[in-house]
Amino acid sequence: MRRRARTARRHPPTNWRSCRAIVETNNTLFRQLSETATAKAVLSAMLPKDTPSPLLAAILEEGALLLKEGFAGSEQNVAPDKAEGFLRLQRVCGDKSEDLDEEVRERLLGCVQEVVSRRPWGDVTVLVRSNGKAAQVAGWLMEEGIPVVTDNSFLLAEHPLVEQITALLTFLDSPRNDLAFWTFLSGRQMLLPLIPLSEQALEDWAAARRTSERRNMPLFMAFREDFPDIWRKWIAPFHADAGLLTPYDVTREALGRLDIWSRYPDEAAFVRRFLEIIHVAEGQGYGSLSSFLDYWNKHGQQEKAPMPETLDAVRVMTMHKSKGLQFPVVIVPWHNFSQRVDSPAVETHVDGLTVLAPRGPASGYAHYKAIADNAREALHLLYVAWTRAEEELHAFLTETSSSRNASGLGSGLNVLLGALPMTEETFETGAPPFVRPAEQAREPKTMRDGKAVAEELALIEPESIPAGQSNERWRPMHWLPRLRIFRNPLEEFSFTQKRRGTFAHHCLACLQTAGQLTGHPEEDARQAFKQGLRTFPLPIRDPETVEHEIVEMLAWYAALPESGEWLRYGTPEQEIVDESGELYRSDLVVDDGKRITVVEYKTGAPTPAHEIQLQRYMRLISKAAPRPVRGVLVYLDLKRLDYKQLQT
Repeated sequence: MRRRARTARRHPPTNWRSCRAIVETNNTLFRQLSETATAKAVLSAMLPKDTPSPLLAAILEEGALLLKEGFAGSEQNVAPDKAEGFLRLQRVCGDKSEDLDEEVRERLLGCVQEVVSRRPWGDVTVLVRSNGKAAQVAGWLMEEGIPVVTDNSFLLAEHPLVEQITALLTFLDSPRNDLAFWTFLSGRQMLLPLIPLSEQALEDWAAARRTSERRNMPLFMAFREDFPDIWRKWIAPFHADAGLLTPYDVTREALGRLDIWSRYPDEAAFVRRFLEIIHVAEGQGYGSLSSFLDYWNKHGQQEKAPMPETLDAVRVMTMHKSKGLQFPVVIVPWHNFSQRVDSPAVETHVDGLTVLAPRGPASGYAHYKAIADNAREALHLLYVAWTRAEEELHAFLTETSSSRNASGLGSGLNVLLGALPMTEETFETGAPPFVRPAEQAREPKTMRDGKAVAEELALIEPESIPAGQSNERWRPMHWLPRLRIFRNPLEEFSFTQKRRGTFAHHCLACLQTAGQLTGHPEEDARQAFKQGLRTFPLPIRDPETVEHEIVEMLAWYAALPESGEWLRYGTPEQEIVDESGELYRSDLVVDDGKRITVVEYKTGAPTPAHEIQLQRYMRLISKAAPRPVRGVLVYLDLKRLDYKQLQT
């Protein structure tokens, strides 16, 4: 044990990091822990008052030895030519923990504002014990408009733009996912600022829908009915072409259409990193929306954007994460660390029986030894935190009415502080350095302006219609058909029966995603054909001839009594998965809340394979749906509906 303790901590003889005031104060405090008597006194103050005397002696003996070995040689020389620096210790008290936090908040904000009157935001680092405290401090700073960065600030999954892009991809992959659609629709960064609906109006609409007869209708369908103009302009183009685009294509086009690059130039690092991850994932075979989303949910939660070198913001991090680092100014706002320890199941002997029970006071030595180990770890963390500062150290010596006379780090620290000429409330040494005028200090460090970022992004981003420009003809990847023709000059351009059927399906999807019928079947059909012609990824020879027959079959379909209900409640290209994981895709699944209708579009003459396919889809849906299921084959050339019942 002694050998392990001797080699556990090594302190260089000279501190090249910190200024004189910080080094000398830390020497005065922590060299005391290399003395057996003081080490025992500090540990004794940190252990519970009810520690049994026989155990206390053994634990103090062992713990003091480990502290003595750990802090041996901790006294360091000040590096030559180091400035004086500044150190301030302040007592901060509160009756209860809530009162203490409020007092800490006030003192912390005042301290930060005073420091940044003399130097940049980025010089300041706040060190705390836990991630929860880091989030609390970050929230305080942000409420005051102070730029702040935490360990989790650059997590992509938590960035609102990435969250809303992911929601869009999820909705396009599964249109009935109401949560995904709502996350994208109500996102304060992407879509909401561009549509003529306030956040409150949108929430009121959603709440009213839940109490209406449409409460079982998918959210996107209800929105499409109530806000057709917004749907057609901003969402329908992506919804209609979702099956044709890769995740990378959808994301790039959405960023361009919603003008994200120009609206949020400072967030470009997050968005570009997300695009990089999508690109890499597609290269590994995750090229569909479903497969990429599975990849992202499994691997993307810890992905981070690179930290800009010129970032000027207050840092907030845990003491553990600060090991090995150094900062111009360090603020440590809490020192009343919790003495709680884990309570794993341990063997306990009761009335001659051996049982497993949570470790606690009844466990004797093991319980109090764990508390002593926790106390030593708190002292080492304290040393780490107080030695990270280069020029300034500000520490709040916190306590509540209940912790003032209780065990814990605060009580142990009070033993060490007896070596300082400290007044009742404050100890200061050195002088605050004046780095540069406050006006300069409060200005962010030089960064590229939005125009420079936009010019750079223009080199890699496709040309898009600005968000504010109304253009009903816009669609994602509008350049794609021309690009494919250019890249495939020898492609067979003949309009085969297979391609004709594929194009008819595509035009029906355009009719479905239009949102509603006008009551004029031929006009609806012609608009769907025009959109289909624009968005179909393959060339169509002699479109005038094709238009006549496609519009004729679409107009017949639009005039059907069933078409309005199918349009209102139907989900095109509905994915269905069987027990073995095999994926199928039905042309249209209509769920009106009472019955489910599976619709399959066919061109040409009927064949037995058509009904076999329809029955397979009906059986799979019937296993998951509590409502009756029926099917219908829509023969477009014959202008005929063949209804089918589920065969058991």
